[in-house]
Amino acid sequence: MRVIAGIAKGRRLESPEGDDVRPTRDAVKESIFNILAPRLASARVLELFAGSGALGIEALSRGAQSCVFVEHSPRAIALVRRNLERTGLQGQARVVPGRLPESLSVLSEEFDIIIADPPYEFDSYKELAGKIGETGLLAAGGVLVIEHGRPLPDTLEPFTRIMARQYGETYVSLFV
Repeated sequence: MRVIAGIAKGRRLESPEGDDVRPTRDAVKESIFNILAPRLASARVLELFAGSGALGIEALSRGAQSCVFVEHSPRAIALVRRNLERTGLQGQARVVPGRLPESLSVLSEEFDIIIADPPYEFDSYKELAGKIGETGLLAAGGVLVIEHGRPLPDTLEPFTRIMARQYGETYVSLFV
């Protein structure tokens, strides 16, 4: 796994181990960030279910202003921190430990882009979207990007899907 573009281009990232982890393949990550490219300059990004932090780090490398990483696993939190150090992007980042979606209420800022890449067994997409809407985390004009392993409905209240792509067994949906 590596950073694809931007100031940290080519830097290798450590990957989490285990069957419960679904790292985003480089081709999927590249597609996501090609779609997000016009929104990235100076964006405030929130990466949920951070894992290795690869998606938030890619956003920072491509010009995002800041990224908050939310992750529950202590091992993954340490991994995100090591990957931020490897890329030299730790000054633009904050790592928040917490279980999702409950821990969203501890965040008080707005984000231009929220990226969620939950584990395989996650099935609380409606609850997650509802909590994001309830807490006002997504700024006006912002986008919620969800990577998922099965089709999602066109609406996750209060958000509506504007784009859906499938890459093999991986789905990516953008909601506003």
